[in-house]
Amino acid sequence: MVAAFGAGILGEDGVRIDRQQLGKEVFDDPARRAELEAITHPAIAELASQGLALIESRGIPLAIYEAALLVETGIYRSLAALIVVSCPLADQIDRVCARDGFTREAAAARIASQLPLEEKLAVADFVVTNDGTPEELEQQVRSLIDELAERFVEAAP
Repeated sequence: MVAAFGAGILGEDGVRIDRQQLGKEVFDDPARRAELEAITHPAIAELASQGLALIESRGIPLAIYEAALLVETGIYRSLAALIVVSCPLADQIDRVCARDGFTREAAAARIASQLPLEEKLAVADFVVTNDGTPEELEQQVRSLIDELAERFVEAAP
């Protein structure tokens, strides 16, 4: 990453990548973003594949692979099911700002760099709608866990 984007992407410790700084380098430049994705996506896919193979080899019938770009990269096609979490765009922007300290414009640009939510929902096997109270979200997740267990755990050999 440093060879491609320079030492300016490193945090104060000189070792870890400062994700906000890296984002500044790539999110306004489609060619630089494509360069980043060409470096990271294959490496992430390989590590995920190794992790999923390990889980399967241990006979674990259910695992959750959480990643923002599962649909964009096509990785979702190799999974038994896809869960998409959705919420209104304004909530998404608020949450990115709170989590990462971005301006609303920077948060909106990050979200816009992904596929539209509608395209993700079109390929989802399960949808969690995160637009209510924490208690409502918890109830949805508990119901989903029950459904996943019934579909994958109880059906496992």
